[in-house]
Amino acid sequence: MTTQGLLSLLVIPALSVCLSAQGVPPYRNAITDRLFHAKTPMTPPSVNTVFVDPDFGSKIVRVTDGNSDPKGKG
Repeated sequence: MTTQGLLSLLVIPALSVCLSAQGVPPYRNAITDRLFHAKTPMTPPSVNTVFVDPDFGSKIVRVTDGNSDPKGKG
């Protein structure tokens, strides 16, 4: 095996690992700690309504209504 062939066998896997680790993080503002975060009290939005979660800032949809919970928690 030539020196060039041996070098390519060593360099290509190393470069591919380095390049694949350089992607853009999918959630730039995500909270990644392991702390407990208090839930902000809020009235439940209407069913099928897009709203912003007051604690984490993400858009979510409420897909249930007040009658969906048999225990009546809403």
